[in-house]
Amino acid sequence: MKIKAKILLDYIQKVSLNSSIMMLNLNFTDDGVKTAVAGTSNVAMTMGMLKQRAFEDYTPIGEVFIKNSRFLLDVLKTFDDTIEIEKLDEFTLKFFTDKREVYNLLADESICENVYKKGRPDIKTAVSLVLDKSYMSNIIKDMKLLTMNTVTIKKEGDKLVFQVGKENEYDYAKNIIICDIEGDAKVDVGETLIPFVDSLTDKFTLSFGNDMPIVLEEKTEYMEVTTYIAPIIEGD
Repeated sequence: MKIKAKILLDYIQKVSLNSSIMMLNLNFTDDGVKTAVAGTSNVAMTMGMLKQRAFEDYTPIGEVFIKNSRFLLDVLKTFDDTIEIEKLDEFTLKFFTDKREVYNLLADESICENVYKKGRPDIKTAVSLVLDKSYMSNIIKDMKLLTMNTVTIKKEGDKLVFQVGKENEYDYAKNIIICDIEGDAKVDVGETLIPFVDSLTDKFTLSFGNDMPIVLEEKTEYMEVTTYIAPIIEGD
């Protein structure tokens, strides 16, 4: 198989939430590469598809299991352009050009307990709108500025508000969007939002309801990735 290293790097960053999900499945099907994994303590889950047309040459080799997404990301960053991929045996994946070869030892499926085998979760949402990375980056800056690891997302009337920090308890900041979309809802989410924003290319769709997991869908030319982040319920 052949693919530009940057395309595969982008996909791995998104489905691993920038390596915060360590173990991944990469299922090379006839349609492309499919991934579905949960993060630590089931706080987040990603479901992705890297389309077959992202590859210059493609072979449906079946499912492989990556034991360390951080290592794979670091490997891909060392290649500049098109790379070839070959499955040598049950536990070895080879990434190479005519001048360099890297061999990645794969995991056995039995230890990858975070691989998600069911269908898409049915999340009841009340609000849905398109946002971009530059806007979300401001919210992450506020989290770091205020050293807070939670964000309140609230849609009421014509305002969508991302609030970091609590009124009358801490310093706080608000990022406000005036929008004409229907629905009202409120949810608190944690710092898993940070690696999601880090892995974004540009625009994505945010959908959320009251105290339900938020749904973040990003579609680019070559891939589609949906991220689910569990809510923080006061008293949990």
